[in-house]
Amino acid sequence: MSKQTPVNWTPWIQEALVSKANIISMGFVEQDMSSVIAQGGVTFTRPYQANLRDQSSPVAYNASTTITPSTGSDYLEHFVVAHIGDGYYETEYDRITRGSNGLDALMLQNAEVVNDKIQDYLMYAISGVFKTALATSHIYNHSAVGSGTFGTAAVTIGTQTKFGEDMDKFDGYIMNSLTYAEAIVAGTAKFEYASDISNSIFATGKIPTYLGKRVLINDTLCVAEVVGGETLYPVYVVKGKPFFLAWQRNVRVYEDFEPAIGGGKYSVYWYADFVPAVKGVSWDLSTYVADSSTLASGASWAKVFEDKHIGILKILVKPTPLS
Repeated sequence: MSKQTPVNWTPWIQEALVSKANIISMGFVEQDMSSVIAQGGVTFTRPYQANLRDQSSPVAYNASTTITPSTGSDYLEHFVVAHIGDGYYETEYDRITRGSNGLDALMLQNAEVVNDKIQDYLMYAISGVFKTALATSHIYNHSAVGSGTFGTAAVTIGTQTKFGEDMDKFDGYIMNSLTYAEAIVAGTAKFEYASDISNSIFATGKIPTYLGKRVLINDTLCVAEVVGGETLYPVYVVKGKPFFLAWQRNVRVYEDFEPAIGGGKYSVYWYADFVPAVKGVSWDLSTYVADSSTLASGASWAKVFEDKHIGILKILVKPTPLS
């Protein structure tokens, strides 16, 4: 007979999300824990008001001028809901011969595992939008400029080229461990205690920084790419919280026991239903499949917001061999 576990896993997941360095705890993700997503819904629509300075058209007036007001324009971001789950089991015979309860040990790790999988899905979405929706507007290839390696020149030229007067609005980085190690050797990167960064993000331990700005070191998202026959590494320059995560339901855990197998078979299952997205990019409503390959392919993503208000830039650089 199956039963829902009496443990509410939501606080465990939230604690895991902020207790280790990841894309969420570093403050790069706008997290909506109370989004109104229909239980039967497969997509989530997030309305957003367009920037007023790009719409306002003031007119010169005199004593007889009548101003005709206009409505502010907006756009809709359509996001797809991802549904993932997993399960583990062991038999009473396993426990007897091992001398311990392995399932309990597994479940102690489960909050962190769920957190890692959610982060993976966010990274699939990020990877996908840069293959299509943001492929031209938000990628800067620095490999042919000077040494082509990562440094202040790559960041400065890249942000100015793509964002002009808004080039200084960026406040964080996501990069490969090799790229960060190169910056440490160059003397431009170091680890700082979390309290020196903010009391609202990753409040324990030390945080990697580059020129005083927070860095997330992630070799999965920032894996080497071959571009034009060259091996290049991506560095994501981030402004505010360009990524979005919402929940359709709380993470659920179920237990099951089957007495006929192995002296009794104990099984545990977990399920998560959430929205991983990049703000300013919308999902094609003709498909509702949100698995890893579909999110990462980029085929269903389309840009809907102004370039300068999408707060992320991908810079491609050459690696510098560590000596």
